[in-house]
Formats: sequence, C-alpha cells, structure tokens
Amino acid sequence: MSARLFSGAAALWRPLLALLGSLILAGCGSIDAATTDHTRLWGEVPTGLGRILEVRVDEVEDDQLREDILEAVRREFVRGGLFDRVRPVFTDRPVSPGTSELRIAFAGASSEELFDLFEFEDALVSRYELSIELLDEQNKQILGGHITGLGVDVITEHDHLTDAKREDVRLASLDDAAMKMSRALRHAANTRAHKVYEVLPRIDIPGAVGIAVLGFDDSEDSARLHGLALNYQVRRLFPRLGPAWLIVKDEDVTDAMIRAEITERLFDLSPYRVEKLASFLPAASMLLVGKVEIRPEGMFVTGRLLDRSGKPIVKHEVHASGLGALPVAAAKLCRGLAEKLRTLREKK
Repeated sequence: MSARLFSGAAALWRPLLALLGSLILAGCGSIDAATTDHTRLWGEVPTGLGRILEVRVDEVEDDQLREDILEAVRREFVRGGLFDRVRPVFTDRPVSPGTSELRIAFAGASSEELFDLFEFEDALVSRYELSIELLDEQNKQILGGHITGLGVDVITEHDHLTDAKREDVRLASLDDAAMKMSRALRHAANTRAHKVYEVLPRIDIPGAVGIAVLGFDDSEDSARLHGLALNYQVRRLFPRLGPAWLIVKDEDVTDAMIRAEITERLFDLSPYRVEKLASFLPAASMLLVGKVEIRPEGMFVTGRLLDRSGKPIVKHEVHASGLGALPVAAAKLCRGLAEKLRTLREKK
C-alpha cells in the first residue's frame, strides 16, 4: 500500500519538478555557445593595394548602424596604418584609381542576456553577422567571406546593465568585426615589411655617425599623422645598417627640443635654430629632419641630414605604396641616406 502511495506521489511531483526546472533554466545558457564564431574568410591579399579604402554598407536601413560600421572600420584600418583614408560610397560603381573597395552586407544581429550555470556568472552577448568582399582597383575580389563580430560583458550583473553599458558592448562587437576584417591585411603588410628588413644591406662608413632623429612633418591637411611612426621606424632601422650608425636616445632629443623651444615645422628649420638645438645634443654629429606627403599614388617621404650648423649634407626622397607602405618607405630612406653619405665621404 505504501509503495502505491509513493508511486502516486512521485507521479504528481514529476511534472511540478519539470516545470520548476524549466523556470530555473529560463534565461540560462552557455557563454561558449552564445559566442560561437562563424568567421570564415578566403583569398590571398596582395601588398599593392591603394592607400584609400572606399566602404559600401548594404542591407542596412538604420543610418546610425551604417555610420557605426563605417566608424569601426575607420578606427581599425586608418589608425592601424593599413590605409590613409576611409570614405563611404553609396552606389554600385567601378573602384576609383588608387583605391580599394570594401563591401559589407548586413546579415543579422542579436543581443542576449544569459546566466551560465557552469561558469556561474551573468553575461551580455552582442553579435553582428556580416558578409564582406574586398576589391582591388581593377575591381577584382581579393578577399571575401563571413564575419562574426562579438561583444561580451561578463562583469556587470544583469540588474546593473545600463543603456550606456549595452551600447558599449554593441559597439565592441563592431570593433571586433573590423579587427577580423583587417587581420589578413595586417598579416600581408607585416610580411612585406619583414622581407624589406631582411634585405637591408650592411653599409660601412669611415668613422661613426651619431644621428639625432628630430622627426618628420606631416602635411597640414593630412587625415592621419605618419610622422611619429616614421620616426620610430627610422630610429630602429638605421642601426641595422651596421655598427657605424648610432642613434641618439629619443629622450635626449625630446629634452633638447624643449630646451631649444622648437615648436615650428622641422623640415624648414633655420640654420640658427638647428645650431642652437645641436648645442644640447653633444652626441649628435648629424641631425635628421623629414616630411611626409600622402597622394593617391602612395606615400612620399623626404629626409635630410644636416650638420651641427644646420648645413644640408645629403637629401633623399622615397616613394612607397600599398600595404606596409610606411615601414617600406622608412627602410628605403635609411638605405638611401646612408649610401649617399658613404659616397660623399669616399670622395673626400
């Protein structure tokens, strides 16, 4: 009799337990499952792409979302040095000379709040699904595929999620998508730069040369500043030419420029100003100044080595285009200036 009672009680409780379990599991899920990445890209990216990227966003009716996608691409591709300018296009037309075109098609979006029972934490997961196609200036597809952009917050409890926090996570998912778009391009740019570094020749010169790299002027209408990055590249590449090429410490150059009150553009410094600056740089036998100009054909860099009185010793101009243009231009400039200086000293 007691067995029959127990069986009847179990039969009554079973659906109640199932209902309770379903209530508990409502809103629960796995963070791993929610962040499944469907990114798949194919193609081989050449290094000879134009320095301007045109971006077209399709299948998006929300103007704010279109602008958010463009801004994420601009941050990743321009600030990361892959392109000098990103501009939107809205019509189907041939790619402009000296440019590349990135076509982005919206394929879906979601935002999910969940509680992961295994990790025992709240999570907010925002995701965007995008199809992309990158075309070169001959209108040929060089990269294509699907991108999943993910933004995740596992710190904030659901009760404390504000609208501003949700927006941050949403924008982070677009930044993640842009980063995944640029990954293949960045790999191509880095590969090109490393190849150029590997073939830099050894350039021996009588005596040692102490060079103070003052910097490179950007054009006043430049959309992105390249001077600082060129300064860094030149400082690290000159010593690769051989033991005779010595670089004055960057902090010593900065301190000297402050003491000499140098605020004007560097390329056109007067001999008087150069001489005053050199007085604070006893380790420098020469000073390097340069300028950068961006044109549709690529990056143009001019460098001049000055003696301590401000008199020009040698001048060299280089041009580089495509992915990795900046480090390539820096390597060409260092090699060209060094070869011209060696030739000048050999004649003496």
